[in-house]
Amino acid sequence: MAITLTTSSEYKAISETIIAEARFTEEYAAPMRGLVTPFTMAQGASTFRVPRFNTLVAAGLTEGVDMTDSQDIKLSYVDLTTSEAGLKVILTKKLMREINENMLSVAGKLMGDAIGRYIDEQLLALFDGFSSSLGAAGKILDEEVLAAVSLLLASAKAIGPYCVVLHPNCYWTYMKALAAATVTYGLQGKAAEAQVAQFYVGRMPMFGTTLWHDSNFTIDASDDIKGAAFGKEALAFTSSMEETSDLEKDASLRGIEVVHVIDFGVAELLDTSGIELYFDATAPAPTGD
Repeated sequence: MAITLTTSSEYKAISETIIAEARFTEEYAAPMRGLVTPFTMAQGASTFRVPRFNTLVAAGLTEGVDMTDSQDIKLSYVDLTTSEAGLKVILTKKLMREINENMLSVAGKLMGDAIGRYIDEQLLALFDGFSSSLGAAGKILDEEVLAAVSLLLASAKAIGPYCVVLHPNCYWTYMKALAAATVTYGLQGKAAEAQVAQFYVGRMPMFGTTLWHDSNFTIDASDDIKGAAFGKEALAFTSSMEETSDLEKDASLRGIEVVHVIDFGVAELLDTSGIELYFDATAPAPTGD
């Protein structure tokens, strides 16, 4: 497919095609972005501050007796910052002429998938930062998942609903304990539900906690991964610039450089609303005929 680029408007149209494909693919590439609290950084800002207030304690009173004790409303906060991530591909005009596929759409899909995985990996890495942990190296997934949610529910500072995210290999020995259920994790509308629905495993019989699989974990040398049980407010994602694509014509190369970038940040917001889950993720052995 021959493409002649002569005006800025044509560049803009091509860029929009790539961005549309990339965003669609990125949204369906991994579940984590849809399971955490989203923020958008305003134009001109370099930091997004998320405030959190302490809890207060009520007490019984006696008629006619003055209240002499007062409590302070204390404020803590987490600052979210962003950094750029991206990639570049070069599409030669010969390639676009000789391949039947729309290479601009292909480039957008592949770039979106790459960005989606990268964001997912950054969010998964935050699990290791939770102060509480259950499980152990080599341990097969068991009822400790329920224990994790029990601990979260018992915490006065943790707010549900909760979800569990683990590698697919963790679930295969535990599938009989799962009950099929409709996805309801409090996501932002039907579109957001659809984005992560393909990663839905089931619902635990207790507490209504949803279970999700994610293949972007780093499996260690002992075939273990660090997943988590957490509430939506435990982790955050923010962006100061959603995905953009810039194109540059390279006449001597007879091609087009496509540079795709996003500016985003992730952070832990509330440590008491998440518990690390350390379990075995050994792949099931295939059986012969």
